[in-house]
Amino acid sequence: MIPQTLGALVGFLALAAPGVTFELSRERRRARRTESAFREAARVALASFGFSAVSCTILGVLWLAAPGTAVDLPAWVVRGGSYFGTNLPRILGNSLFEVVVACALALLAALLTARWRRETASVSHATAWEDALRNERPDDGKVWLHVQLKSGRAFLGYLGWYTVGEKPADREVLLEGLTLKQGMFDDQGKVLAEKRIGTQWEKVLIAATEISYIRVAYTDAAGNPAQSHRREHERTSTEEPPPRQGPTATRAAN
Repeated sequence: MIPQTLGALVGFLALAAPGVTFELSRERRRARRTESAFREAARVALASFGFSAVSCTILGVLWLAAPGTAVDLPAWVVRGGSYFGTNLPRILGNSLFEVVVACALALLAALLTARWRRETASVSHATAWEDALRNERPDDGKVWLHVQLKSGRAFLGYLGWYTVGEKPADREVLLEGLTLKQGMFDDQGKVLAEKRIGTQWEKVLIAATEISYIRVAYTDAAGNPAQSHRREHERTSTEEPPPRQGPTATRAAN
């Protein structure tokens, strides 16, 4: 059913809001599930109905305690638009109260469910690629990568862009910049051979199927080593200072 008027659309959104609130809150603490659109919509609808029913019950108790705030439902049904026009502030106030209470109940139920199931930590639905290459990047900073290939060869350079497919085999990463390098490293990361190729080649495109691992460092706009958002929050005064990383450290190693 598609709402035909603005009022019907607003009413539909108000009815769906508690269920959507509950599902969004639950998804923060559980792994993403693959299911049909019908099943997901049915779960949202049932949750909305339940929380709205409890909210309406609370509203009914409030009407009994304060009759002056009540909406005359029989009169609204009989008189229709005329009653709505003359009692608009009261109707809107009660409707807003019902939606807010229903959404608050949804958040409370999601929190209690998470505690009951011991879901204490939030679950990120982003991939490790997205976290490391985008979310953790310092503001106005750059991402410096050491991409180790299965063949033993490695490439180092600034991140240009990357793709995130549903399967790791569908992903690619592109390195660029004048500091772009190609080299060989041992298992401890010691440089065995290295040469700069950024003046000859502008970009290097690497398929994920060829990658053994990726090491990530961050720099500021000037190319100096910087820390990720997460590291800045995790570090304390008792921790050792972070090692120098990025293109500056690589040049020093040479």
